[in-house]
Amino acid sequence: MNIYLLYADKPFCEYEKYLPYVSPERLEKIHLLKDDCQKKLSLLSHLFARYKIAETLSIPFKETVILYDSHGKPYVEGDNYHFSLSHCDNAIAFVSHTSPVGIDIQKIESTISSAIRFFTENEKNYVNFSSERFFEVWTKKEAYIKMLGTGLSTPLSSFDVLHHDISGLLFSTQVDSFSLSICAKNVGKIDILREYV
Repeated sequence: MNIYLLYADKPFCEYEKYLPYVSPERLEKIHLLKDDCQKKLSLLSHLFARYKIAETLSIPFKETVILYDSHGKPYVEGDNYHFSLSHCDNAIAFVSHTSPVGIDIQKIESTISSAIRFFTENEKNYVNFSSERFFEVWTKKEAYIKMLGTGLSTPLSSFDVLHHDISGLLFSTQVDSFSLSICAKNVGKIDILREYV
């Protein structure tokens, strides 16, 4: 399993020179975004994923095509390569694996979001007003549905990430000021490699 964190703390205008390297569909999506930070994350997450996929599969960057299924889960052709992507604030998280995988990253805030209403009673009790635990559970939920590939068609309140059937598939940690969770079978040893752009 390969896990990468890319930090991009410059303004969008510093990265506009990379726009010619994205697909026409991604370019259109970027232009529709109003927020410069979201534009930057959309641009760099797409390029970062393509770069890591090309590097791992030993294919030319220009030939690396990311496809999306009916739930919006990204994938590339082939049976043994799976990846997931998440971004928040100035961080982009990428993971690849030999089986379905999900990743989520969130900046740890001091307050608990109203999204706690999507947690099970057991998860709410675990959080117990701790913002760190809230973001741990939140990222685990997001990583789990990304691994399933169902998106929000699987209601977040319909499963408990603390239950032993699911918790064994999850790894969660804090990296800098972020909560990061990964969901996959056979997670194994976790090494997180940081890169800056």
